Parts: sequence; C-alpha cells; structure tokens
Amino acid sequence: KSGLAVSAILPDIRPAEIADRVHADFAQASDCRLAVILRSLEIMIGDDLRARTRQFAINVIGLCLAMGTSDLVRLVRPQLLRAASGTAANYRAACRSRSKREFVSRLATVIEEIDESEFWLDMLEHHQAGPADRLARLRQEAVELRAVMARSRSTAMANLKRRQL
Repeated sequence: KSGLAVSAILPDIRPAEIADRVHADFAQASDCRLAVILRSLEIMIGDDLRARTRQFAINVIGLCLAMGTSDLVRLVRPQLLRAASGTAANYRAACRSRSKREFVSRLATVIEEIDESEFWLDMLEHHQAGPADRLARLRQEAVELRAVMARSRSTAMANLKRRQL
C-alpha cells in the first residue's frame, strides 16, 4: 500500500475523476501489470475516502459537542451524530464488501446517511443553531461526499452490468 494519498500526488483532481480517467484510458487493456496498477490506485482512492468520511464524522462530533442545549439542538444532535458516524462506518463496511453487488448496496446506505447528515446540517444552519461558518463547511463537505459516493455507485453499477453482458 502506498503511503501517499492521491490528493497529495494530484491535488487539483478529485480521486473519483482520477479513477474515471484511468479506467477510460485503459478499459480495453489486458496487461496484468495494468490491473495491479489500477487496483493500487483504487486502494489509494478508497483510503482517501475512508479518511475523508472519518474526518467528516469527527468534525460533526466536534460541532455537536460545541452546540448549546436548545430544544432544536436536543432534537437534531442525536440524529446528526448517528447519520455522520453512520456515513463513515458504512463506507468502511462497503470497502470490505465480499462482492461488487454488496459494494453497490452498501454505497446506497452511505449515500442515504450522508444525505441525512446534510439535511440536519441544513436545519441547524437555517435556524442559526451553531457557528455559521462551521455549519456551512460541514454541509458543503456532505454535499461533496454525497456526489462522490453517488458517482462511485453509478460507476460500480455500470461495471456490474457490463460484466453481466
């Protein structure tokens, strides 16, 4: 496993874009060495996303610890904590999937959890129930993670369909 993250090597390109470009460029290649390179790239991308979802959960926990005790916060806090930590935990589980079908299914759960996190962050932001800049950053991260996970799931589904033909 490489110690370098994809974002450190190519900081201006998102990991999902890198995978799409590499897969598109070498879709017809059958070289065994290429398969090893592609697999190591997928591991690096998976490690980056695993770290990113973990950091998202940590940041949400920090936000929840810093918020007050209003009625809204007491209602939203446990929901947000479950959804954000569920995002990280379910992505880890998806990375350990036993099959491509299971991976696609688990990614659907990750997408639901991150979408719920974004919803609760939106509610807090709308009601000004926390630091505005922190809420905005976390909400933007939730939106980006949802987009990455949705794209990853659609790519995995397309790959499954292609293999079945």
